Amino acid sequence: MPQFHYLGSNGNVAVGVYSYGDFDATTIISDSVIFAGAGPISFNVEDINEDGIPDVVFHFLTQSLNLQLGEARACLSGALTTDDTFRSCDSVNVV
Repeated sequence: MPQFHYLGSNGNVAVGVYSYGDFDATTIISDSVIFAGAGPISFNVEDINEDGIPDVVFHFLTQSLNLQLGEARACLSGALTTDDTFRSCDSVNVV
């Protein structure tokens, strides 16, 4: 998970989702994605970890995130084209 810019900034936060095993990150329905209470402003498909398998990077406006200073955990959730859903939480560093 990312280290955030100052919450009052006009920056954005990138959150990567890796494809692995039978999970294909490109099956994520971008309109369904929520991270810390916010939807993405954009996304792109790229091989983040250079394993030859496409991953997805979602971008969120810093100011739209429902996070407070000192918060240590954030979650990303959404739906897949396979009619499944996903939710993943990890540590964050809010500054």
